Amino acid sequence: MYRKLAEAGASLAVELLAAYPKLPAERPNETIPAGYHGLPGPKERRLFYERGNAFL
Repeated sequence: MYRKLAEAGASLAVELLAAYPKLPAERPNETIPAGYHGLPGPKERRLFYERGNAFL
């Protein structure tokens, strides 16, 4: 069953990527020296969206 699902998933992934010939440019995540160890709160999510980022 796992092999069949893996084959189907791979096929669907190829079709999906072919439907988007021009993917958005990659941008590095902003980091701080202490690192990141939690879920973003409302303020962090708002800044994320204001910078033009989006969850894919």
